[in-house]
Amino acid sequence: MGIKGLFQFLSKCEQRVFITDAVHGKSVGLDMFWFLHQSKGDKTVIYNYMEPIIQHAKEVHCVWDGTPSSDTAPMRKERESKRQELMDTIIQLDTVLTYQMEQLTEENEDVLHAYIEQLRKKVWKPSPDYIQSIKKWLKEKGCIQYQEKGEADEWLRELEREKKIELVITNDSDLLALGCMRVLRMYNCVEGGLYHAKYMYSSFHWTRQQWKNFMMLCRNMKHPDILLAYSWTSVYRDMDVISQKQMEWKKEWVQM
Repeated sequence: MGIKGLFQFLSKCEQRVFITDAVHGKSVGLDMFWFLHQSKGDKTVIYNYMEPIIQHAKEVHCVWDGTPSSDTAPMRKERESKRQELMDTIIQLDTVLTYQMEQLTEENEDVLHAYIEQLRKKVWKPSPDYIQSIKKWLKEKGCIQYQEKGEADEWLRELEREKKIELVITNDSDLLALGCMRVLRMYNCVEGGLYHAKYMYSSFHWTRQQWKNFMMLCRNMKHPDILLAYSWTSVYRDMDVISQKQMEWKKEWVQM
């Protein structure tokens, strides 16, 4: 999930780091949704990603998504609808491979098999037993775990506010938009990209308040337009002025 295009827009301010260096001696918060779905059912993937973090961080706080809130019902319904479409596609392709083998070349058969495997990974959902086995492993490793109502984002932000964690590890740009100051994206088990809010808004020659305004615009726009949010923030600076300009722009658009 996340705000489409935000990480890409901020990539010029990204600091490439070694995971072990970034987490060394720090209390870190992990968005377990990303690690879980990165594994696609293979526990060794989670182990390989998390072992360097557990070994070098001072504390590891693992946050799981809890019971979905009613606010996310439309988004979950849309997500499940897309998942069902992919499952239907898999069934259709399986039928082709089963009953039309003689009409396929070996090369086309291999392409279909590879595509079906990609689709299976996209629709994969962790079973309760799989989740419990990961939780048990984390407990044995001494990690602190949380599972609250709703998604993990707000809980991770709260942990940072309370200074219980110094770094959030996730692939969800929503954490930046919610106000997290240090977000680490893992690109593999060794390297990642650090998004440090102070470093980024200093690069834009903004104040911290301007950064907050930019994040608020990105979060609240019905159809996020990162470049437009950046332009408004850079030109008008103050959120009250930005809001006034938005109203004027909408009024002019209606009258056209």
